[in-house]
Amino acid sequence: MEQRGRTAHGSLFGGAQASEDGAIIEVFLTRDDPAVEADLRAAAKLSPTQIRFRTGATTVAQQDALHNRVTTAAPSLRKAGYRLDSWILNFATRREVITLTDGTPAQVAKLRRQFGPEVDVKAKPDSPARVTADRFSDTAPWNGGDFISDTVSTCTSGIPAHNGAGAQYLVTAGHCFNLGANIFNYSASLNHGGRGYLGRVSTRAQTERDMDAELISTRLSNLIWTGSSTSPTRTVIAGTAGSPGHKKVCHSGAYEGEKCGLTIDGVGCKNFPGVLTYCHLLHASSTNPQAVGPGDSGGPVYRMVDGQLRIVGTVTGGDGTSARCGNWSPQNNRICRSNLWYTDWNAVASRWSLHIGGLG
Repeated sequence: MEQRGRTAHGSLFGGAQASEDGAIIEVFLTRDDPAVEADLRAAAKLSPTQIRFRTGATTVAQQDALHNRVTTAAPSLRKAGYRLDSWILNFATRREVITLTDGTPAQVAKLRRQFGPEVDVKAKPDSPARVTADRFSDTAPWNGGDFISDTVSTCTSGIPAHNGAGAQYLVTAGHCFNLGANIFNYSASLNHGGRGYLGRVSTRAQTERDMDAELISTRLSNLIWTGSSTSPTRTVIAGTAGSPGHKKVCHSGAYEGEKCGLTIDGVGCKNFPGVLTYCHLLHASSTNPQAVGPGDSGGPVYRMVDGQLRIVGTVTGGDGTSARCGNWSPQNNRICRSNLWYTDWNAVASRWSLHIGGLG
C-alpha cells in the first residue's frame, strides 16, 4: 500500500502507520477522496474496519523533501553553534520535529523561519549522554539486532557492513522494506520504540529466485545485540564463517531475541507463498517450535567459533513445527516456527562487494 500511495496518489498520500493498539492501519491523505481511499484499501487488502483515513497537511514527498533539507543543513547549523539533538518525522502528526540542546529563543525562531510552518522546533536542556540502550532505543552508530520499521512493517537490523569506498550499510532482509523507504528504530506492530532515524533503503535484491537482501545507508558499529528481546547485550563481531552441514547456528531477532542450537542441514531455494522464491539460502532445523517468528526477518545469523561471534547470514523466514511465540504474543498473536531459512552472507558480500563491520 505504501508503494501504491507514493506512485499512484503522490499528490495526496501522506504516509501510513499502525494505530496505537496495532489493530488498525492509519493512512494520511491531504484531503478526503473516496476513490483514492477505496484504491488504497484494495491495495492493502484490508476491510473497512482495519483501515482508517486521517487528514494530514503534507504528502510523503513533501515530508521526505523537508527531512532532507534539514539533513543537508545540519553540518552548517552545527558549525554556526546550533546543537542539533535530533530531527525526526513524528508519526502521529506527520510533522518534522527538530530538537535543539540548550537552544536559545533566537535559534528556535531562526529555524522556524528557515524551514517553515510544517516544522516544529523545540529546545531541551543539556543532560549527560544516555549510557543505556536496547533493541528498542538504540542510537547511531547502529547495531545489528534492533527493531527497525518503515512505520508500517517491522523487521530486525542485520549485519553492519561497508564497501571499499567507505560507504556503510546495514544489511537486512530484502522482503522487509521497499527501495527508498525511510527506516526508524521502532516496532510498528507494538507501536513502541525510540523512533530514531537510521537511514534509507538504498539497494535492494527482490526478484524471483534471487537472494533476499537489502542495504540501509546509515552509520554503524561493529556490534550486534545478543541475549533476550528486552534485556540484550552488545557483542563484538569477530568476522565471518562458513555454513557447513551439521554445524550449529544462532540468530538474534528483535522479537524472539537470541536463539541458538539450530543445525544447518541444507542449502538451496525456498518458495514463500505470496512473496517470492528465494535462493542463496541455508536451512537450519531445531526441535524448538519458538525458534524464529514474525519480525525476526533480517536479523543476524551467526556461529560461535572458539568463543567468537562470526556472521553467516541474515534471517529470511521459518518453517517446520509451529507454536505461539514466547515473546510479544498477547499483543499480536504471533506464531513461531522451529526451523530457520537464512540468506548466505557470502552471496550478499559478493554481490555488493561488502566487508563485515561498520566504521562508526
